[in-house]
Amino acid sequence: MSIVNSRLNALSSDKEKSSYLAKIRANKDELVRMGESLFKTPSVEPEVAVLWVASRNAGVDPYASTNSEGIDYEELSKRLAENADTIAVVDEVIESFRGVLRKVVTSVFYADSEGVVLYLFEGDVSNDNYRQFGTRVGGLWREDVTGTSAVSLCVKHQDVVQLVGPEHYRVVMQDHLTTAVPIRDGEGEFIGVLAMTTLHNKVGTGLSYAQPYMLGLSMALASSIEGTIRLKTRSLDTATEKEKDEYPFRELREGVWNLPRFDDFVGSSASLSNAKKLAKQAAATGMNVLISGEMGVGKLMLAKIIAAKRGVSPESLMMLSFSGIPESILEEEVFGKESLGGGAEKVGILEQAKDGVLIILDVGDIPAKIQHALLNAIEEQSFCRVGGSVRVPLGSPQIVSTSEIDLIELVRSGKLRSDLAITLSSVSISIPPLRERRDDERMLIGYLIKRESERLGVAPPRLTSRAMQVLLAAQLPGNVRQLRNILQYAIVVSEKQTIEAEDFPLSIEEGASNGLADTDGSRVLTLKEAEQKAIEHALEFTNGNIREAGRVLGISRSTLYRKMEEYRIVCK
Repeated sequence: MSIVNSRLNALSSDKEKSSYLAKIRANKDELVRMGESLFKTPSVEPEVAVLWVASRNAGVDPYASTNSEGIDYEELSKRLAENADTIAVVDEVIESFRGVLRKVVTSVFYADSEGVVLYLFEGDVSNDNYRQFGTRVGGLWREDVTGTSAVSLCVKHQDVVQLVGPEHYRVVMQDHLTTAVPIRDGEGEFIGVLAMTTLHNKVGTGLSYAQPYMLGLSMALASSIEGTIRLKTRSLDTATEKEKDEYPFRELREGVWNLPRFDDFVGSSASLSNAKKLAKQAAATGMNVLISGEMGVGKLMLAKIIAAKRGVSPESLMMLSFSGIPESILEEEVFGKESLGGGAEKVGILEQAKDGVLIILDVGDIPAKIQHALLNAIEEQSFCRVGGSVRVPLGSPQIVSTSEIDLIELVRSGKLRSDLAITLSSVSISIPPLRERRDDERMLIGYLIKRESERLGVAPPRLTSRAMQVLLAAQLPGNVRQLRNILQYAIVVSEKQTIEAEDFPLSIEEGASNGLADTDGSRVLTLKEAEQKAIEHALEFTNGNIREAGRVLGISRSTLYRKMEEYRIVCK
């Protein structure tokens, strides 16, 4: 039985809910001011009231605006190491929902079974009070530290919890809606909590819309995380029974990969077939590859397919994202560090990828200093560790790079040295966006429904004709990744063997109807016309801010500039 305020949830309008929240606030103030002995019948669920009392008795200040308490660095490092596999799964799932989450949440975080935050994703929906409050990795969500919260209740009862505004003990959370869902491992053991928080007056049309939407979205994320954990657990249990060529590698930093194959790169359009043909040639020859394409088209997946096809050993397959490494340790992370004795104090990623495969994500993010050193290492086939003078042999690793920006633009904008660009792009592959290969979409939808259903451990549902129509008409700037997220969400919330159009996120059906209909409703717009209108609307909405318009549309600035040039759109 989940812990959700049944009386509040039964109210149909935001006005009624606002009035009821005021009663909850007064009820809590009564407890804080006068103590447990004068605490009347609470307006919240009994489990919440019990923790209100525990928070008060622990001396938690409900009016404090900061949350400074947390575990120390040594303890945090230990917990991060112990939970590395789970954190990797959480990150993988959150990353796949990034486009949706960023627009509707304040934060999504994973806390262990004791309420210690081990992973944090921050969205755009926030206010100054919450920013000051400051959820962080290593922070504690317990009733004796942060007061009554959805996380502390979830840890205590190991059940789904949703708290609204003043149901939280701390006043700083009074504008927030928080949902916490328990996470269990492959054996069904409780291991932690996935929590999602947002401003309840900023999502959709208000609290009446936000409550069920956030509950469904949180449970969908948790279900996906648990399904992936089960899948990876089964893979680990059976790995020793499989032939080596079935499990050619493991990703050192994120556990076992799902080992994509060329058959998983679905589509038969001429442009996609050409990309797959080039990828097969690159895998066979070991030449360096640069894969370009918009967000969500499958660049990383194709890079993994190339690496898997080569059958490299687990120890020599590495992945590197420069945007995720603090600048202070960047060189050491890439090239390693030499000890005073002349050996390796730290082995860098380049050294670990010797004669294997190195995947570089977003090659345009490589700092200029690292670009120069990386080029020298590739040309000389050796390099020096930081603080060392002895050259370490590089061998002949295949470097597979990805970029949302095409190669010419990378060089022209100064993001990538021309000589390094030439070195990294012996084979250059461009993956077309989904809107340019609509013939692939039906095939891809069928494949994704089957795959995501298997991941979630449910029977594949059937799409109604209306649902298929809405999906094919929807604008998908996030491409295959966004399509996968939509279908994954629909599979979870449908709870039946048929997916209706109503099972999709609200924005999808609205986008399908509003985006493709002309303003007077007299005709259906072409995809190009709809795209042009979407860009014009985004620019108007953001007052001509290119960066913000690109964020709203879910595309990079370079893609937006290119589209503006194509449609001759000028900022006013």
